[in-house]
Amino acid sequence: SSGRSGSELVPDHSSFEYSIILLSQALRVKEAEARINLFQRRFGITMTSRSRKKKGNDINISDNNENDDGREKQQHSYSFTAEDPTALETLVVSYISLTRACALLGKNTQAESCASKVLSLTSSMLSNRNQHQNNNDSTSDILCNENSNKDACTATNITSKIQIEGGKRAWKQPRHGHGVDNHRRHHHPAQEQQSRRVVSNKLFRVHRIKEIQSEAKMILNVIEKRHKSSSTNNNKKNTTTSTVGIDLPFYLFTRLLYFGGGGTTDLSALSSANRIKGGEKAGDNDNGNNSFGNQKNNDLELNDQVMLLNSLWSSFGLAEATREAYTTTNTNCVLPNSSTGRALTKGDHDKISNILGVKDISVLHSDGSINFSTVFLTKKEIRKSKPKPIYLELGSGFGEWAVCQARNNPSCDYVAVELRSDRVSQIFAKSILNESGTPLDNLCCIGSECGKLLTDRIREASISKIFINHPEPPTQTFGANSSVITSIANGGDEPAHMLNSQTIISAIKCLDGVSGELVIVTDNFWYAKLLCSTLLKAMSSLSKGENENVRLYNNHFDGDGQVGIRRVEEFHQGQSKVFLYEGKPNEAIGHFTDKNEGQQSGSSYFDRLWRSGAGTHAETEKRFIISMSRSFINIERRRLTSKKDGFSSTLSKKKKGSKKAKKRSAEKQKIRNARRLKKKQKSDL
Repeated sequence: SSGRSGSELVPDHSSFEYSIILLSQALRVKEAEARINLFQRRFGITMTSRSRKKKGNDINISDNNENDDGREKQQHSYSFTAEDPTALETLVVSYISLTRACALLGKNTQAESCASKVLSLTSSMLSNRNQHQNNNDSTSDILCNENSNKDACTATNITSKIQIEGGKRAWKQPRHGHGVDNHRRHHHPAQEQQSRRVVSNKLFRVHRIKEIQSEAKMILNVIEKRHKSSSTNNNKKNTTTSTVGIDLPFYLFTRLLYFGGGGTTDLSALSSANRIKGGEKAGDNDNGNNSFGNQKNNDLELNDQVMLLNSLWSSFGLAEATREAYTTTNTNCVLPNSSTGRALTKGDHDKISNILGVKDISVLHSDGSINFSTVFLTKKEIRKSKPKPIYLELGSGFGEWAVCQARNNPSCDYVAVELRSDRVSQIFAKSILNESGTPLDNLCCIGSECGKLLTDRIREASISKIFINHPEPPTQTFGANSSVITSIANGGDEPAHMLNSQTIISAIKCLDGVSGELVIVTDNFWYAKLLCSTLLKAMSSLSKGENENVRLYNNHFDGDGQVGIRRVEEFHQGQSKVFLYEGKPNEAIGHFTDKNEGQQSGSSYFDRLWRSGAGTHAETEKRFIISMSRSFINIERRRLTSKKDGFSSTLSKKKKGSKKAKKRSAEKQKIRNARRLKKKQKSDL
């Protein structure tokens, strides 16, 4: 819209919100804060604060003064008024983004202040909504869409009784017997549809506000742990800057790899003729110093490193983190000027790497694939003595599952893969700001399209387990038609979705040939059937040509009473089978339970949303599981796993006093395994 001069463009709410999120993602906190202040002035938002003294342990909805030793602090609570109430939603999203950025940089006082404003805003918005619902007054609901018409917002007598169906809860007519049937004769269908859209919109927005509130509380808890740690170490002079601020550049450089950005790191745009896939032939040395290859390979690796650094430097805050951590303590530290907007050069890469102390660390091999041995190094390590199993999650969303798994299973390294850059940034923030209070050394965040990452950036047979949790289906009901399922299994066309047969084939190739597993969990039964048929199509493709030896086998849980997983359906195509299980994900399939919270760890944003009743095609309690192994030997080992691993054995247990198993030479064992595998293929597949 035009401003006072008649030519000035005035940004709307969403434009302000996106720009503040991007500035916060780049850790440019001063500019983000200035943009928030400008937004408040533009849209007439006023803020008032009240202060009172309270014990330091109580940090809820407060801005804590750190001038004393923490036993008593000055607490501020805030109230906001706005000419347009919907502007407060933009404000709360902006403040949580700024809170995240300040906490990452170790600016604890500023982070607490922003988090306090978030809690004040969210508490007020949710309480107002509950009050309006109790009074049957939705016209003043702070979560009513600004674009919704008055009739839709005031149709309380309909919306309070309708149960909206479908994944988005707005596009399918309610079934017979629901509340809308009683009102259909009195209201126009267009009005009923608009009412359902309002209900859907409010449901998602309320859930979003609750998620933001939870994150603000978590960040306050992390800061409180920093205060306690600082007090214990008698480091009172440096309470405003955490050691996280010092280590943040190192974690950004090694634990965040972004292969997006308009194809700037797309291998097809580089000299792909020099790329080499696979194992030792590509110089797979643990320390990343590849003896294999020529100058062109080294140039390709360096170009990739420079491109990755550009993304980190400008978009994910490496420039601000490095400046905050090093230039304040070392006046001789001169960094490249990021304000000019120019791309970093090889010389800049060498200079920054030297400042961060990562000059000899390369997160990529010479062929462009990821060198996980150096990705998961810590500053205290020169080289990993014993590599951990690598667990990879595709489509990580906001990263709750990966973060919780990494925290509860430190014996494995986790890789969270997500396409959207804002979500990649939030996953990384959660890996630093999590319930443990310390950064997670065993979690890496990657921004990329899944299929391309598996094909170009992950070496074959290098991943122990691949998890896909609650993938987005092409439609909420695709798979209900059995003829479509059969057609796909027979090699027919597939709908557009992340887990197409080509992505599954790439994932299977990346699995370790001895212990590799693929685990898919979904809450949509129809989509689970589609995935089973897609797996059959992928298995059929793998059985031909050069991939003939790449096979998948179903993991067996039948008879394991403690697992709580039962087979509900089988899918066949030729000699291939796919089993579909139903049950609660647990350690039997690699989902670890959060011991501190006493609940299933890694509950995702959408998982919590469905539990609140957001859809009928998505089950609130049931989970459908597909669990497959690349090796038949791995299945036998799974069956022999004892109760201490979380489930009982399905095979007869070894009797007390029986003879020990006879040790065989490696060659004889290999022959025996091949014979058993051949026998199993004939009988079972």
